[in-house]
Amino acid sequence: MSKPMSHYLAIFDKQNMDDVLLMYHLLYTNASEDLFGGEDALDKRQELDRQKKAFCNENAVRLIEWPYDIEPTDANVKALLS
Repeated sequence: MSKPMSHYLAIFDKQNMDDVLLMYHLLYTNASEDLFGGEDALDKRQELDRQKKAFCNENAVRLIEWPYDIEPTDANVKALLS
């Protein structure tokens, strides 16, 4: 990666517990829309997501991907974390 990428929420535990990265996928993360930059912007976002996933795999960071269309309720959080 040439420069740091933003993440929505990262939790790094200094006591050897799980490091966690939460990626919240917005509508434009998986859709090619002119409003959000079209096909070129979609390709760039997807490449950045691949890089984030690779970073997590290489550094033993748990990646939690939250789809834009799932409401953040207690039940959905528990389901996504299990």
